[in-house]
Amino acid sequence: MRKPLAKQLAFASLLTGSIFLLPVEKADAQEQNQVIVVYENKQGEQDIKNSGAVVKEQYDRLSAATVSADADSIEKLKRDPDIKYVENNVTFSIAESGEAPSQVAEQWNLASIHAASAWEAGLTGKGVKIAVLDSGIAPHPELAIAGGYAAVDYTTSYADDKGHGTHVAGIIGAKHDQQGIDGIAPDAALFAVKVLDEKGEGTLADLLEGIDWAIANNMDIVNLSMGSADSSEAMQDAMNKAYQAGLLLVGASGNEGAGHPVEYPAAYDAVIGVSATDARNNSAAFSSVGSEVEFAAPGKDIVSTYLGSEYRLMSGTSQATSHVTAMLALLKQQYPNDTNVQLRQRLQQYTADLGQAGRDELYGYGFVQYPQPESQEVRKPAEAELATQQDAVKQEVQHKEIANSETDKEQKEEQNKKEEAAALQELVNDLGMTEKQLAELFTKHDLDLYSYSKLKAIKDIIYQDVNDISVHFVLEENGMSEEELDELLAANNQTLADFTSLQELKDYIAAQTEREEKASPLPGVMQEKEESNKMPASAEPKLKVEPIITKETPEKENEEIVLSYKTAEHDKLEDKTKGEQLPDTASSFGNVIAAGVAVASVGALLYVIERRRKRY
Repeated sequence: MRKPLAKQLAFASLLTGSIFLLPVEKADAQEQNQVIVVYENKQGEQDIKNSGAVVKEQYDRLSAATVSADADSIEKLKRDPDIKYVENNVTFSIAESGEAPSQVAEQWNLASIHAASAWEAGLTGKGVKIAVLDSGIAPHPELAIAGGYAAVDYTTSYADDKGHGTHVAGIIGAKHDQQGIDGIAPDAALFAVKVLDEKGEGTLADLLEGIDWAIANNMDIVNLSMGSADSSEAMQDAMNKAYQAGLLLVGASGNEGAGHPVEYPAAYDAVIGVSATDARNNSAAFSSVGSEVEFAAPGKDIVSTYLGSEYRLMSGTSQATSHVTAMLALLKQQYPNDTNVQLRQRLQQYTADLGQAGRDELYGYGFVQYPQPESQEVRKPAEAELATQQDAVKQEVQHKEIANSETDKEQKEEQNKKEEAAALQELVNDLGMTEKQLAELFTKHDLDLYSYSKLKAIKDIIYQDVNDISVHFVLEENGMSEEELDELLAANNQTLADFTSLQELKDYIAAQTEREEKASPLPGVMQEKEESNKMPASAEPKLKVEPIITKETPEKENEEIVLSYKTAEHDKLEDKTKGEQLPDTASSFGNVIAAGVAVASVGALLYVIERRRKRY
């Protein structure tokens, strides 16, 4: 009886172990979450690929990637020193403040901003590229779409299937073809960047992809008629990157009304925040306002293009934002050599100051408005005769004044030249260079130092891109030589071309220096090296240009953000992206496999023992 019992026991063990070894239906696989991972350097980018996470989107101009990964992989990435931070890929949606079908109505908004005065001056936005980040732009007889891009996953078409993006585009650039409506900048090149789906919903990953596309395709202006009550570090970094690349960003303040803060991205320093007004130039009741508002524009009952070659009346700060975008396009045509920073400042001169004197929370610097030509009053006959008599007397006086003014002008020009020469000398002294060396650096980058009459313009050029000129300042600040910087970059297989802004290069050097200090086994030696590299106070560069002063925003780890045109919901959203990869042997499923192997081994051992007993 003992032998059959032993056989049965051995058989049962083998059978149980085999069951444990059978594949399990993904039931024990960890749930996959979609997150945005922002990395510090090339090593961080490689660490993402090596983490086992599935890369959904790799951005060209942003140091970020959207990945799908389980909780363990995400935590590992968060602890990686080469990873800047990890954020949830949140969703956002639109909610219009109101719309109604409309036949073509009177465009009160065009008269309000004096658009005709700009057209009479020959300004139509020609040569200016505008990216409309929205639900796309639909084909319409009044619209010429220069191109576009679909960041959403369900289609490769950038055509509008919601209507909002088409309405925004019509305000900016509808044709002047004697029918329908007129756009403010009809000759601007409109690019449809679809970041919202047919329900008016999208993800932060799609928004980042749209910004990345705008940077890579050298857009001049980006229209952001969307908003969220909550900030996102990844969104803010993307806006900063675009602004540093020379793009103008225009965002809607939000449709929650007074008492509610300006929404993001309009609240970021890199973005021009826009509030809305009605036909009486009063702040619209639905418009969110605050200190971040920079300009105001028409936003109530605006008629524009819509789906199916139709027209609609719509209201919202989205519509106001489109007016500011179009006005900037006119100024870009008028002042083509201005940087985005200069155009942003110049727009302050093209406003009507409403509300409190100076900048206020309702209208910012004022209501955007192209200046009308000064009116010429028609003289009465008696006045004309009197003027003729007075002209003879004036002419004699003018001849003397002209002679004196020409002398004064020459003296002022000579004085200005001396002052500019002294300022330029001070600049080259700060750089530790000669004027000739600075001129050669400019020439190396196809720039003529002496073609910039103002010192400010020279400084703008120096800080505009990462090149040998601007890198000179970085080396001075860090006490490094060019050879040391080359070695530091070569150690990570990088060159200056990998950096898109001066700040990014500074952050990289700081991070690498900190890492070397932590890794050094000889703190005393490192301290001596640091002391030897310190610059004397007098050698520190005096020029500091910070195009963006970033406000600190509270950290909202794993908090879900909803962007909308009117409201901002703050819900926990179910992530429907599930992992398709089973975990390794350290997971619960791995433990089950290990148990199966153990039981099977015991069964095999009992079977061998029984066979040996039978043999002997």
